[in-house]
Amino acid sequence: MSNMEKLRFYFDFPFVRYAFIVGILIALCSSLLGVTLVLKRFSFIGDGLSHVAFGAMSLSATLPVMIKKYALYLGKTVKAKGPFSYFQETDGREFFAVLISDATACCSQGIEFVLDGDHSYPADYPAIGTDITVVGKFNYYKEDYYTYCQLLDADMEVDQSLSW
Repeated sequence: MSNMEKLRFYFDFPFVRYAFIVGILIALCSSLLGVTLVLKRFSFIGDGLSHVAFGAMSLSATLPVMIKKYALYLGKTVKAKGPFSYFQETDGREFFAVLISDATACCSQGIEFVLDGDHSYPADYPAIGTDITVVGKFNYYKEDYYTYCQLLDADMEVDQSLSW
């Protein structure tokens, strides 16, 4: 099989064609943006963004594994950063979560946390969507047919960094 035949074979799959088109569009946009950033002496922004994307990508790759193989992480200390979320069931139970997005921010996964001590909502919690950092002990529990992951004895810190 020649290289051209292999290439045609791969391009028979629609997702490969779409990925190729998106890759070309990203390359075009990046080249235009890159020149502008260098001319404005912001060349290290790209380096910083790549480090942010790497960290988010590694966490978004690890979180599904933690959810599927939860017993391996039981009792381990986990630190998560993302927007605060709140949900109340019809029976009155309250759930607090930190949402973790992947590097492209197209998908997110929430992990429930339970703060150490007595706290009440909304007095002791930030507004929904506020960036927070949560550190707690990984735990899981089963309810009906589902397994839920949570961080117990958690400490929550509201991020005070400036946003764009």
